[in-house]
Amino acid sequence: MILIYKKILLPIFILGFPLLNFAQTNFDNYTPVVSSGTIPQEFRMLYQDKFDEDKSELHDIDKKSERKAKEQYILKSNYYVEQLILSGRVLYNDPVGNYVNKVADELLKSDPELRADLKFYVVKSPIVNAYTTNRGVIFVTMGLIAQLENEAQLAYILAHESIHHKNKHGIEAYVEKDKIENGKDQYRWHTKEDKILSMSGYSKELEFEADEQGLDEYLKTNYDITTLNGVFDVLQYADLPFDDVAFDKTFFETPYMKFPDSYFLDQEKEIKGEDDADDSESSHPNVKRRRNNIQNKIEELKNDGKQKFIVSETEFNNAREIARFELSRMYTQDQQYAKSIYNSYLLLKKYPNNIYLEKNVMKGLYLLTKYKNEGLFSDVHEGYEKIEGSSQQLYHLLSKLSSVELNSVALHYAWKTQQKYPNDKYISDITSDLLRDLIVKHDVSQDDYNRKAKDELKQELSANLDSLQNKKSESKYDKIKKKKTTEKVEKEDKFISYVFVDLFADHAFKSAFDDMIEKSDAEKREKEKELTDDQESEKRKQENIEKKKGKALGIDKVVVVDPYYVKIDQRKDDQIQYISTANSQLSFSELLADNAKIANLDIDVLNPKTFADNDEEKYNDFSSLNEWIDEQAKINEDLESDVVYSDSAQMTPIIDRYGTNHFLWTGVLTARKSNNFNYENMYYVCLSAIYFPLLPFTLYYILKPHYQTAYYTYLVDISDGKVELSDGKYFYAKDRTDLMNSFVYDNMFQMKAKRKTKNK
Repeated sequence: MILIYKKILLPIFILGFPLLNFAQTNFDNYTPVVSSGTIPQEFRMLYQDKFDEDKSELHDIDKKSERKAKEQYILKSNYYVEQLILSGRVLYNDPVGNYVNKVADELLKSDPELRADLKFYVVKSPIVNAYTTNRGVIFVTMGLIAQLENEAQLAYILAHESIHHKNKHGIEAYVEKDKIENGKDQYRWHTKEDKILSMSGYSKELEFEADEQGLDEYLKTNYDITTLNGVFDVLQYADLPFDDVAFDKTFFETPYMKFPDSYFLDQEKEIKGEDDADDSESSHPNVKRRRNNIQNKIEELKNDGKQKFIVSETEFNNAREIARFELSRMYTQDQQYAKSIYNSYLLLKKYPNNIYLEKNVMKGLYLLTKYKNEGLFSDVHEGYEKIEGSSQQLYHLLSKLSSVELNSVALHYAWKTQQKYPNDKYISDITSDLLRDLIVKHDVSQDDYNRKAKDELKQELSANLDSLQNKKSESKYDKIKKKKTTEKVEKEDKFISYVFVDLFADHAFKSAFDDMIEKSDAEKREKEKELTDDQESEKRKQENIEKKKGKALGIDKVVVVDPYYVKIDQRKDDQIQYISTANSQLSFSELLADNAKIANLDIDVLNPKTFADNDEEKYNDFSSLNEWIDEQAKINEDLESDVVYSDSAQMTPIIDRYGTNHFLWTGVLTARKSNNFNYENMYYVCLSAIYFPLLPFTLYYILKPHYQTAYYTYLVDISDGKVELSDGKYFYAKDRTDLMNSFVYDNMFQMKAKRKTKNK
């Protein structure tokens, strides 16, 4: 691995040939990158078949413990690759992946056997990383591509990862780790501390080996040598945005609303980027040691005629720009909203009036507003004190804004975006929801916002106040007017009251504001109304019916996305039962289909293992849906208020293709519990000592296997994000087929059933 990052990224992917001809991306009308062409066999191959294929290569290992450790590594490695593929984040035959493969071709043209053994894929992840798996699958993240300076740096990283595969570092490290943890061979008398240091030391040896032998592979090419120092800069500053540009303090200001100076820092925090961290217990040497090691080996080498770009500088710039555009979307999906806004801000410098980027900024502001309105801002916003560089100004500004201020700023940005793109429903829906939140949650009216510029209003109000104060005698009405005028003069110091001055000149905005206030008032009145006895009785009746019989949704067709199944044995160190899990996933899909048939419910199942090699469109739909539900589930778990989820431009084609807007995520997790002696067991033993006839039953209870199983169903209307059915079962038993059938059928029946109504 070229870098261990703060987050753990599951092992990843494959890219296939043939490569398509290069086509320049239109960034002015950017759309998210997708896969294309034939789905690679690696994506569709069953887990059991992969394991059998890899296991067959271990036949010449005599030592039983070593063979067992290697088999366990294959099980684990293949499982996590499988899970990543099933996440939909792995791309194939995409422009970025195609370019990575071309660089790999150039890098390894002197070693065609190694090149034929490797498959490269790009992963939609903002993390700066690259990783090699046991089957020769090497993945590179979008986050890494976005940070690179040139093609030569990419070539060196691929060389490093290629050596990891060539020397079987992954599986050898796993075997050595098994020896160390279990005190085998030379580690027999090691203390716990000795074992930690031994594992760290062995892992660092492999990293240095990959660095050095990767350099040997790299030096066989005509790639530039001087740029290698920059590779370690990429690793050192991996936490930072792809560029460091001063944040324009006027970016969210309006012609009439300016932020107070206190909302900005006098000086941003200096970028340090530590490269000499303590690595005594780390799996990787620190950046400084690796940098110095490589620099010592190349300092006397000549760089004459060497190049930073061999395949294509144009293709490199195109691939890197795609990765940077993708970062905005990925940061938002990972709830790093400030990062997404700053990333889009950087790109808007080069691509002004770009709807993709402006929608990302709008969405970031919208979701930050949602969290701040519910008092959960810190859950999705890192403290500005921790941020280094120019982006700290943005983090500080967002932190300083109160909930009503942020809501107002977000609404202004959304309304201006809506004016530029009036036919975009997603923008309109978010704009409307921001207006609703401003009025409902903050109880504001148009009177809370000024319609005139600050200087003009202040001059006018001061003149009115002077006129009232100069009156010799004041009537009751004069006193009222004086008080209101004084309040207005004081209010003018509130900067946020000027945020909509320019928008109030737009009749559409004023009307939307009035309409939302009227709608909000009507909803309040409706809630305050007391139900009649008949209405109350009918309401209770419907609630009782639903409680007893469940829902009756009247749905004809449902699409099941990636049915999930995991089997765990808590008695073992490696608790996931990989083979059993993979087989159960397949049988669970069949169980769903069987019960849907009984319930007369039409279903499709989206799972790459069942795709034909030409199901490119299905794979991209599968990827989009999983990204969408991951983001929606996180937000749903956090927020109580409704949120605009679906961008109809993305979801409408999927709804049209499958003939339904009802999509289902369902799964099972079953665990065999450890039979460790616990307080509950102790209670039964003590009871048996008092009453001896209970002893046989006590022994049976303690010794029998104990299981826990959880089953969930999550049915969503993807046209509006509404959860139509959310059900979960948790029980102390095995995942018996009869139980699973009963739960699944019950849910399928609720989806299909229609409630009968009596004619009056």
